[in-house]
Amino acid sequence: MKRQVYLSWAAGAITLAACNLLEEPTATTVQGVFLNKYTRQPLVGIPIAVRSWHYSLGNSWTDSIAGARTDSNGRYSIGFSATSKGAIYRVDFKYNRQLYDLTDYSRYWNYSIYDGVPLDKGRSNTVDFEATPLVLVRVLIELDKRGAAGLSVNAFADERDGQGYFHALTFYGDTARATPHVSAVATSYFVPNRTYVFSIYRSPVAPATYGTWVRSNHRVGYNDTTTIRLR
Repeated sequence: MKRQVYLSWAAGAITLAACNLLEEPTATTVQGVFLNKYTRQPLVGIPIAVRSWHYSLGNSWTDSIAGARTDSNGRYSIGFSATSKGAIYRVDFKYNRQLYDLTDYSRYWNYSIYDGVPLDKGRSNTVDFEATPLVLVRVLIELDKRGAAGLSVNAFADERDGQGYFHALTFYGDTARATPHVSAVATSYFVPNRTYVFSIYRSPVAPATYGTWVRSNHRVGYNDTTTIRLR
């Protein structure tokens, strides 16, 4: 009887040990350094977040897991337990509005420029980020409408790196046909070290169906106190 009980206990212990061996480790860390793309100086105090992403057809969601801020050397370190079986854990800084992401995500497998870099569960991961602060640009607009029904001013850049191109901005729109001249000041933040195309569109007066476009290029540098004049 004792022998049977002992054998049963031993079999149970072996089964439990086997199950533990089959379970994936959950203790996960991610660390890295966050640098200014152009100056190569550390970016300090930037919030870094780890999120679990759950992807399914028509019902995807994310949960915040852990986070940290970069130190005086631009370094960060986050530890967490990756216990969700079906989730992909990713690290990012996407909720920082003062920086533009210039990280080369092609270095990472299964990356997402929108969701972040995936992490290996139960391991130590290293993910480095690069970004640039945005530059405040002042646009002075002094334009004749030349009989147009309306006038608008836009800017965009085709240069692509990091998370992609800088989307078009509409600086000014005027639809008061009785106004012959437009005088305005607009300000907006730009990604530096890029050439932007400023487009002035004068909309047609009926029965005409085509307006006119005038385009000009303007470079926005990193250390510029930039004022762009459109005349």
